[in-house]
Amino acid sequence: MFQLLLVTLMSMIGWVRPTTTPFSHIPGPTTSALPHIPRPCCTHSVFQAVLGEIGGVYVSNASQAIPIDGWNKLFYDYDRKLMALEAHDRSLGRYQTVNIVMDFNTKKQYITDNGRCTIVDIHEEMQHPCVPGSATYLGSSYFGYGEERVEFVSWEFPTRSSDVMVKLTVSSRNCIPITEAMYGTLRGVKTAVSYSFAEFQPSIQDYGVFAIPKHCQNKQTKKTPMARHSIEGIRTFQPN
Repeated sequence: MFQLLLVTLMSMIGWVRPTTTPFSHIPGPTTSALPHIPRPCCTHSVFQAVLGEIGGVYVSNASQAIPIDGWNKLFYDYDRKLMALEAHDRSLGRYQTVNIVMDFNTKKQYITDNGRCTIVDIHEEMQHPCVPGSATYLGSSYFGYGEERVEFVSWEFPTRSSDVMVKLTVSSRNCIPITEAMYGTLRGVKTAVSYSFAEFQPSIQDYGVFAIPKHCQNKQTKKTPMARHSIEGIRTFQPN
């Protein structure tokens, strides 16, 4: 699921740049020699969260790496096949906000930027927000101390049809995403980006975030994909 977030957000800076139902509990490696390895898990089918985003991309025709610096409000409803994103970017010395609504029922994505609306086709199915069953277990630990400690599990897995690797940390209880790091090549762009998840809620407070803006209605769909890293990141959090 988190790979999907990363691809759509990159329209904010003009090129594609790499922008988050219970996890399916796909059995992980369980042998008598490795009795303590947990199983890959799934988080809630409906949730909202705030994602901090930091990283960089290298474009072949650029003189230096270009920073990724922003934060995103993510709204995810697998049951209704809807996702919305309020993406805030302050890379390259400017501040920009892009609103994105993805309707997997109609396979349309609505991108609003400075009053302009672009409609783009969606070519994939919406996936459960799950750690892939083939993910590699990296280890378990905890944040904090005593009664305040939060136990977590870390996983690593490749994305579909690319060389991008994902390292994902989720809470041991309820499989709540905590951090995610991605590195590799996305649509020809060398990318490294990290996310931190905050204000996670297993519900959506205002379903108005999924409303299609009036100025987007009856517009022609654009065939050329517009995307940004955070949407691509959301797509990685899904089964293989």
